[in-house]
Amino acid sequence: MILLVDRPRGTIVYGGVGNVKRWSLGQHFLLSARYRDLPIAKIARLSEAEAYDIFLHARWMDGVPKCPECDSGAWTLGDHSCPGDKRQFRCKSNPCRKKFSVTSGTLLHSRKKDFVTILVAIRLFISGAKGISSIQLGADGDMAIKTAWVLAHKMREAQIKNQLGRQLSGIVEIDGSTYGGYYHQVNEKSERIDRRKLGNITGKEMSVVVARERSTKDRVGLSVCTVVPHEADSRPFIVDSVDRFAKVYADDGSHWDALAAAFDIDQVNHSQRYYDKGICTNQAESYFSRVDRMEMGTHHHIAGDYLWGYACDAVWREDKRRDTQRERFQSILIGLLGNPVSRTMKGYWQRHLEVASEEPNLEAELLVEDENLADDEAEGMSQKDIIALFGRDALPAQRRQPGGRQWKARKPFVPKKPDIRPKPWSEFQQPRGLPSFIP
Repeated sequence: MILLVDRPRGTIVYGGVGNVKRWSLGQHFLLSARYRDLPIAKIARLSEAEAYDIFLHARWMDGVPKCPECDSGAWTLGDHSCPGDKRQFRCKSNPCRKKFSVTSGTLLHSRKKDFVTILVAIRLFISGAKGISSIQLGADGDMAIKTAWVLAHKMREAQIKNQLGRQLSGIVEIDGSTYGGYYHQVNEKSERIDRRKLGNITGKEMSVVVARERSTKDRVGLSVCTVVPHEADSRPFIVDSVDRFAKVYADDGSHWDALAAAFDIDQVNHSQRYYDKGICTNQAESYFSRVDRMEMGTHHHIAGDYLWGYACDAVWREDKRRDTQRERFQSILIGLLGNPVSRTMKGYWQRHLEVASEEPNLEAELLVEDENLADDEAEGMSQKDIIALFGRDALPAQRRQPGGRQWKARKPFVPKKPDIRPKPWSEFQQPRGLPSFIP
């Protein structure tokens, strides 16, 4: 047998004695010259004035600034407090008279980095198929890790807002996967806890649910995702995001049965087969494969409050997998400049995420009262009283076994007061069309 590659004509010749076949060799898109249309060296060689011109045309298509407050095109050049700075504008319309710049009122509001550094960071962010870690982004982009982390999450917020309001049609596959809830097993077997029991579940495990269109010859299918405590909680999101005339494919989970009231749904029993006469969830599984590789090889821990950002990052990379580098770059830059100031990623260490209501929080007051009561009762309590009130797990490890060595009495375990601040991007996670849909 002989295997030859006819490179000038892009064909493969495969054959043996008296048997020669020839067919076209399709080149992978990521290996083509069309994909490599924006090398990072080209961005690094830009001057600050050229980078500013890119921002100017990305914010305003015609390159003419407009006031973000009143949308007026009447402005004067320069800031009176900083004479000579030609990148500051002052609105001339009354009673606005606001000062603004090319990044005012956007996700890059109050930026500290220069324009070239931000462009290089965007180019680094879009390069990885499984994302890029904040440590690598900070090292390659010449910035602190905290700065790189905040800038990367601002890009992910642009990706979150990019998928809001989508309506999927055609054939849509839905599936879910769990992330988080990690724990460290203790050394002694006698002290280990069976996490499979309901009473020992930490509650940190969250489900990422994705809905994906099947790609056609004309375009790559779009995707949407959400993060919920359980897969069943995503049903209002599915109802909002999928067209009523779409064909829905799902696995054999019983919680998907209720979607038959709104969609034409077919399910495949994965305990028997992965593919059943065209019914499968392979596109959704492909998405979770990318998320798993992002977690194992790049970010190492994507659970918690920012799980939705990483999940939407994977959605964006799946949807843009057939776009060129320039198209991906423009998508992120326009997303950064086309969305309002971030509620989550502004300020320092997110201290601004406080309860906005001035009404007394009864839940918080009860938690404080319970904590104070536990502190008062801790004085002079016997081991029997501690076990009766808090359970044997509240005792230190050395005192849990009856008849063991007695140690000095310690303060009993008090459950940690939960964080009552709003979660990151929580204002975007509510269903829009039918929030009360509970099958």
